[in-house]
Amino acid sequence: MKIVKGYVFLVKFSGEEREYLFGRKSDSEDSKLFERFESNGLDPYRLVRDARTGAQDYLSRSKTVNKLDLAQIRLKIAENEGDLPYFMSRSGLIAIMSAACAGSSNQIMYGDIVEGRPNSKPLPGAELCENGYTPFMGGGGQPFLEVDHLCNEIARQGMCRAQIAQFKLKRLESLVPLTL
Repeated sequence: MKIVKGYVFLVKFSGEEREYLFGRKSDSEDSKLFERFESNGLDPYRLVRDARTGAQDYLSRSKTVNKLDLAQIRLKIAENEGDLPYFMSRSGLIAIMSAACAGSSNQIMYGDIVEGRPNSKPLPGAELCENGYTPFMGGGGQPFLEVDHLCNEIARQGMCRAQIAQFKLKRLESLVPLTL
């Protein structure tokens, strides 16, 4: 089982429903101090102060930010079938789709469908960035069965690999407005 824990920042732009997660940059050639969390290999900042510095760098480059929050993130990701029993009695589950099947290094995290928010129909879930970062918690049934069904549909419809993970995101503080 792979464990990912650390700090990220979330950005929401004016006039947009989506809220994007950012973590550490993966490319040492780039001068930016941040990268989309789903495209950097799910790599958060190790320290909250580094996430804050990355967020400040982001704000210095973008003028359309409506909201920016610092958050603590924790993921437990199943790497093989032997890891699945851990998730069978858990809540807070998501599916992580590998977009490598589409020629991309990105991953897309999916959770529960939230009424009034965009979803990923015909998939039985919604991208976390669109559903307010809501994992499967058990409201509509057993979370493991729901996320397992979602993973199977991602594989069937998209011909992409999907992993089950437990997802926890705790917002720590809002940085917008922020004086640089």
